[in-house]
Amino acid sequence: MTDDKQTEQPANENERRSEDELWKEFLSVSFYNMLRSVLPDLANVADTAKPVRFLETELRRLARFTRRYSANPPDSRKFVDILAEVPLLSGENAWVLLHVEIQGRGGKENFPLRMHRYRCLLEGRFNRPVAGLAILVQPIPADQTEGIYRWEGYGSEVTYRYPVFRIYEGDEDTLRKSDNPFDLAHYAGMQAWKQRSDDVRKLDYMKILLAELNKRGWSHEEKITLLWFIEGVMHIENDNVWNDGGQVHAA
Repeated sequence: MTDDKQTEQPANENERRSEDELWKEFLSVSFYNMLRSVLPDLANVADTAKPVRFLETELRRLARFTRRYSANPPDSRKFVDILAEVPLLSGENAWVLLHVEIQGRGGKENFPLRMHRYRCLLEGRFNRPVAGLAILVQPIPADQTEGIYRWEGYGSEVTYRYPVFRIYEGDEDTLRKSDNPFDLAHYAGMQAWKQRSDDVRKLDYMKILLAELNKRGWSHEEKITLLWFIEGVMHIENDNVWNDGGQVHAA
């Protein structure tokens, strides 16, 4: 294929796209693809002919409320919260509260408690069920990754279970050969974590992903969107690696 567009790596740290922005932007255009890999039961009943609606206003109001009563609010640059309204084939819609954990907790707040609290506040405010989902880009303490919130006392018991998807784990061959753009993003995120101290290896994996992209029958715009994400999440800091290894192009 002929290379007709080149992505540009940021010149310095100030220009680097933050990882929370990268994930939020990618998921906003690839939400159905994410559901196919992460929540297939929902994907099977979703009406993909209609767009997903992202309820940012509702979520911002909720975030302001929770910060007011949290002694140790997490750093919002280290996580992404998305509230999505997914249209269903039945004519109804499902609300999904997606939390993407980027760099470990930015505060001392209990992660399962946060998932439970947000869901309860949304259901109480809007009088409707809300499905939860956590995506972990990097490892966090094991007791925070079980996908369960529990509280028990004085004869009462609360248990809330939610799915947890780990970007830093996965079968490399299956992900690399998948026709789902989210799986290639998953592969990129996994290798970015595994090769986090080796820019040369990260560039090698970027080239592997480029080769896979060029095998797909996707539009140029679809490839560029994914390549933009891949380059950002890999975040190669050493300019000599770029100079020695060459630029990354999308066909």
